[in-house]
Amino acid sequence: CKEMFQLELLRLKPKRVLFLTGMKYAQDFLDLTHCSDSGDCVYNLGKVNYGFHKAQTVVSGNPRMFKRSELVKSILNEF
Repeated sequence: CKEMFQLELLRLKPKRVLFLTGMKYAQDFLDLTHCSDSGDCVYNLGKVNYGFHKAQTVVSGNPRMFKRSELVKSILNEF
């Protein structure tokens, strides 16, 4: 999955990247070592360097654990 993610980033060069996985899974894709999933709805990681370009990156908590309207509003606010 990580290799596919890297290929998609290389080809698409998105301005924004959204992980709908929670921090636990996103940190593996982003090679983050000191992150904890504090139960927050959304985490704004700022511009993450993906090696060939930077993209505004937001990680949301697992969508099943939050009210949809609250989660969407929080994600949009972070971008």
